[in-house]
Amino acid sequence: MASTTQPSELSISKTYNHQTHGQNDLFRHFALVWLAVNVIDAAPRRVRRALKGQEEALLKAVERYGFRIPILVKSKPGGERYEVIDGHTRLAAAKRLVAKTVPCIVVDDLSDVETRRLALSLNRLQEAGDWDPEALRLEVNEIIEISNDIRIPGFELPEIEAIRFGRENNIP
Repeated sequence: MASTTQPSELSISKTYNHQTHGQNDLFRHFALVWLAVNVIDAAPRRVRRALKGQEEALLKAVERYGFRIPILVKSKPGGERYEVIDGHTRLAAAKRLVAKTVPCIVVDDLSDVETRRLALSLNRLQEAGDWDPEALRLEVNEIIEISNDIRIPGFELPEIEAIRFGRENNIP
């Protein structure tokens, strides 16, 4: 189950200044903040949905490795609530694990239209790329050999077997 050893529930620490970084600052400083799960809302229009089993696989990954990737959020008008830009499935997993707070990065320095573009870009870019079958086979086999554990969250057992034994047409 989720650990509740995160910092106390909070809205956000306003210790950063959005105005000090401009649009052309490609490597802006940002703060990792812990937000209460109950003040984070899903985006009103999700353009991409999790695949069947994806939330369950992510849940298993969080249970095994901890919550390692922050949720990207934007403050809603009034500043009391936040909206997910990237991380809906991570938020759903956190809720299922009864987390009180989650790590977030607030992107209030972007305009509304730029935030929407960012959300679309991140969703599109996450589906790009191909697996290198040989590197994947070596990595999976070494992990299994070292750990003596065939389970890898996000991969079904038939997929792992196909990868291990070089049946490339069965690679995800």
